[in-house]
Amino acid sequence: MHMYNSDKGPSISIQLLEPMVYLVGPDGNSVLRGSVAIMSAHRSYTLASLELLFEGHLTLSWMTENKRKTKTATQQIAHQSLSLFPTAASTNSLLLSPGTSRCSFEFPLPPQLPATVESSEATVAYALTATMVTNPVRSRHKNPRTTKFTMPLTLAYASPLGGREDAQLMSGDNVVGVIDSLKQFTHWCQYHIIIEKAVAGQPLHMTLGLAPHIRGLVLENTYLEWTERHRVMDCCYGSTIQHRLTASSHHRQHPRIPVNKPWHGAYTFTIPSYLVPSATYAPYYTIDHIVTVTIVISFPAKSQTSSTLVRCRRTIRFQTDMVLAGSAPIANPAVDDSRLPAYHSSQVRHDRLLLQGPPIYTPSSPYLETLCATSARAIMPMHLVE
Repeated sequence: MHMYNSDKGPSISIQLLEPMVYLVGPDGNSVLRGSVAIMSAHRSYTLASLELLFEGHLTLSWMTENKRKTKTATQQIAHQSLSLFPTAASTNSLLLSPGTSRCSFEFPLPPQLPATVESSEATVAYALTATMVTNPVRSRHKNPRTTKFTMPLTLAYASPLGGREDAQLMSGDNVVGVIDSLKQFTHWCQYHIIIEKAVAGQPLHMTLGLAPHIRGLVLENTYLEWTERHRVMDCCYGSTIQHRLTASSHHRQHPRIPVNKPWHGAYTFTIPSYLVPSATYAPYYTIDHIVTVTIVISFPAKSQTSSTLVRCRRTIRFQTDMVLAGSAPIANPAVDDSRLPAYHSSQVRHDRLLLQGPPIYTPSSPYLETLCATSARAIMPMHLVE
């Protein structure tokens, strides 16, 4: 958060009603709600203008084919302004007395924005800037004074995939919340794996069911391998990171579990918090994840060199795509509108002058659909410039 103003002039700040902005619906629509506070300590000023500017930038980095040089490209993906003053109802300068004055706002954002991302290959960053132009009252200095306040914004999808068809990272019988392998058959046993929703930095719960086909089957070990893939520019460039996750000590039920009848076990793994959540912004970047469950079993068999029995060891692997959500809890605002406070007034008075604010907010379901359909501007096709 950065603030620019002189020592003696008025200062401004931005307060948002929601600390994280959620992108809702197939187009990822959203709206910023909050207020701008204008603070003046000792003297009065006239307000000439007050404007909000929403900006977003995409930065891509990749290695050249010979892996000797890193190339970087940056592109602006959002640039939209909202004038808070002057308004159609009040075009004259506004007198600001010493103290704090507030102007509330509702700012519909452009549709089809990607969520905030920070990785080595792709970075999506947003910021909201308030710009105020004032003139001191009864002062020798008649030059207008410009004051700015900039704050970073975090945009996240209300669901891990953002509700967009082109962002579907799952396939088959798998769904976003739970991975279900269904019954899988091998020569030695049947197995069934269920993996619950994955959130960065949070426990990951998994259940494993085994039904032996042979006598003397022993479950030796079970572990999980997590693969994170970063792809840039339609998979032409990217990187792959692998992590091996072991079950927590109080949930580890190994080594050597004899499985003489159908058996079920529960496991808890911890997902590292530094993993990047699943995200896609075609055709510029894709961050996805693959989970591989490894099951190590052993069973008695005759030796190839003698008639004695020896234990043979086999490894079974089950692999699937997995959506990783961000560490912040993802709540769907369309389900619970009551958590959003309503504006008590749409007008702010200052010494008989009226500063017209946005209309009184009345929640709907979904609460963003009507607001964003009115004045959101579509993003033009983007061309990266190195």
